[in-house]
Amino acid sequence: MARCESLDPPPHLRISLNPKCKQFEKQVGRRLLIHGPTLQDLFTQYEKIGITLMSKLTFPTPNSSVTTTDEEIQPGLKVRIYTPVKYEGGKPACVFYHGGGWAMGDLNGEDPQIRKICRDAGVVIVSVDYRLAPQHRYPVPLDDCVAAYEWVLNNHQQLRTLPGKVFTFGTSAGANLALSTALKIIDAGKGDTLVGVVAVTPVTVIPSAVPEKWRKNYTSYEQHAENTVNTKSAMEIFIGRCSSLKLIIAMADDWCF
Repeated sequence: MARCESLDPPPHLRISLNPKCKQFEKQVGRRLLIHGPTLQDLFTQYEKIGITLMSKLTFPTPNSSVTTTDEEIQPGLKVRIYTPVKYEGGKPACVFYHGGGWAMGDLNGEDPQIRKICRDAGVVIVSVDYRLAPQHRYPVPLDDCVAAYEWVLNNHQQLRTLPGKVFTFGTSAGANLALSTALKIIDAGKGDTLVGVVAVTPVTVIPSAVPEKWRKNYTSYEQHAENTVNTKSAMEIFIGRCSSLKLIIAMADDWCF
């Protein structure tokens, strides 16, 4: 049976949570965690967490001042273009990649947050509905993200953004894609078009891809095995079922070490 409640890690790996995290857990009634053993278990538990949050918390209505347009930029690849009110153009474009373990999420999941950021930052944001694993394993999602970056770069007139200037933005697995896309763009000799990366809680290290001699320095998966919604077991499922781990390990020396 899939587990939903907290399991205490061994004493030597216990880390005190931020007081705000403890307050949040008290507010919702428990620590929100997901576990395997299957990817479907993770989907089901995420849905239950969503129901819990909706019943316990009050969420603001999405900002209506931001205009949005959905567009298919190539077969099977859609984007949502967010434009702030009274936008006058001439700013770098932002390409956004949603989170979800490379296997969940869509254009709607983080729509309220992107509307707020678009309004507050005053920039055009292009959110990417990249194809998801396990039906589309790595590197397909990354290829979609790079293609979207290229589309934004080539369509600055339509977007009214600064020519040749783009930055990537993502959350969780999307932050991993934001960083990975940036590396791909640099490797392609287009680094001068990249003005920055906004990576929010990114997936940057896969423990099994770290060379043995450095592995002792990368222990957060053990230290926080049961501290965050994406538990160690959940992350192992996302990584194992949604990516080509052998390819990632082969690339580790070039990209990280």
